[in-house]
Amino acid sequence: MLPDWLQNSYSQIIRNPTGTKKYFLVRFLFQLLSYPVALISCLRNSLYKFGLIKKEKIDRPVISIGNISLGGTGKTPCCIYLLEIIIKKQNQVALISRGYGDDESMIYQKKFPNIKMAFQSNRVEACNKLIKSNPEIQCFLLDDAYQHQKIKRDYNILLINSIEPFGYGYHLPRGYLRESLKNINRADLIILTHSSTLKEENLKRLHNQCQQFAKANTPVIYANHTPEKILTPDDEIITLETFLKISKNTSTGTFCGIANPQSFHDIFKKKDLPISTSITYGDHHKYNESDFQALKTNQQNIQSWITTEKDGVKIPLAIRKELNIYILKMTLNIIDPEDIILKKIDELLK
Repeated sequence: MLPDWLQNSYSQIIRNPTGTKKYFLVRFLFQLLSYPVALISCLRNSLYKFGLIKKEKIDRPVISIGNISLGGTGKTPCCIYLLEIIIKKQNQVALISRGYGDDESMIYQKKFPNIKMAFQSNRVEACNKLIKSNPEIQCFLLDDAYQHQKIKRDYNILLINSIEPFGYGYHLPRGYLRESLKNINRADLIILTHSSTLKEENLKRLHNQCQQFAKANTPVIYANHTPEKILTPDDEIITLETFLKISKNTSTGTFCGIANPQSFHDIFKKKDLPISTSITYGDHHKYNESDFQALKTNQQNIQSWITTEKDGVKIPLAIRKELNIYILKMTLNIIDPEDIILKKIDELLK
């Protein structure tokens, strides 16, 4: 994992307007480096496409969730949404994840203590081991697996962030694209997340762009990540409205270490909650004593803090109580039409 300062600097270079001269040389170097990255990605995809690298068939239905550009698409809320649907239908599901950061695994384990999970790079091995030890498993959900083609999947779901849909149009490291946009055609379903942030005409344009790359008749549906509940420093659940009332006349700060931090900070601006301080760490930040000490130093001016669920699971309850840290829980809401997903899951698990 890159240090925070390097992640934040990289984000500045990529996300700043292309006309900015400040980062011209760095961007030029990144663009040169992006060509071999794109070539390797293309060769790898071709090897899978023409069967020169064998795909493994797992003896259970496999649903995959992933993205075509780095971070911020909402894979974790989408996985939670699908797990809840499958469990509600009284089916035995197992979750397989690459596990880049501890935050996702901690969230999954806390929310779903009774389902089988594996966090490792060799997903074929993980699936086969779980089937052997837990033959009652009926299906697998692969998290962040769009580029992991080693396993044949029965349903390939691609998430695209409406705010930054195509990784600024460049492969890594010049942009955030993990592979060429033409590979959108591997998706069986495309979900445009954070869709409410776009005006209707811009959303329609993005929808049409996705359909240009997708297979014929691939559904493109919309989803939002809705702030639903707040976890208090005492580990109690309250509504967002209650939190806003509590915080209205107090000094509040936000902090997070996620792929798209601005979207988190902006939630409270849109709710007209005055934010005194906003602190941004690198994605998958591992909190330590010096971080808590820095928050304590700010505590002279800040009466309460709020952070994301991914960050909150890594902070001990005692620290949350001491620093008055609240945790925002987000929910994925499928806008139109949810039946597509429900029918497909029924079809796979019948």
